[in-house]
Amino acid sequence: MPLRGATRIAVALLALTAPVAAPAGAQTAPAGGQGTAAAPESVPRPVIGVIDLQRILRDATAARGVRAEREKYVTAYQADAAQVEQELRAADQELARLRAGATTEEFAHKRREFQERVATSQREVQTRRRNLERAFGAAMSEVQQATIQVADHIAAEVGVNVILYRSQVFLFDNGMDLTDEILDELNRRLPQVAFPDPESLPEAADGAPSLTMPGD
Repeated sequence: MPLRGATRIAVALLALTAPVAAPAGAQTAPAGGQGTAAAPESVPRPVIGVIDLQRILRDATAARGVRAEREKYVTAYQADAAQVEQELRAADQELARLRAGATTEEFAHKRREFQERVATSQREVQTRRRNLERAFGAAMSEVQQATIQVADHIAAEVGVNVILYRSQVFLFDNGMDLTDEILDELNRRLPQVAFPDPESLPEAADGAPSLTMPGD
């Protein structure tokens, strides 16, 4: 759930910082403010808060759990890959022994079988790695969406209508930093997130954008 008023105002403020070229034939407003429309009275005065999103996605209980689950899969996949590598090494040695006694056709057949086995193993490793990152991204996206909801709730409570990433602000009063409040509330609302089984994920569409986490 996106921020309501906070997001709209933040976007408006960012838009004001970008230079806009005047259309051809446009009249420049005269000096002294004549001809300049007054700002609508309905536009609220911006009240800014700051959030360290990277810290939240690093320290939140649910985020820590997601990374721990990912490491379990990494460890298991590495063990499987080591076993396959050992088997392929033994098959390669056996192929070298057959080279002296087998006919050219027999050796060529065995070599093709070995090469196909190597290629299949490489594809399986790549698929596992890709699906693991998709599962990780999906789980972390759930943490991020919950962070947005909590930030919206906290902002409404304290009267903030603009939230900026900490990295976007050069100097600010520490009283504007909402990170601790958001982190505490996030841990209370979302102590854990289910990690999708990478082996059960459907095939990703070719060219589909990967799921990435925005920077802070």
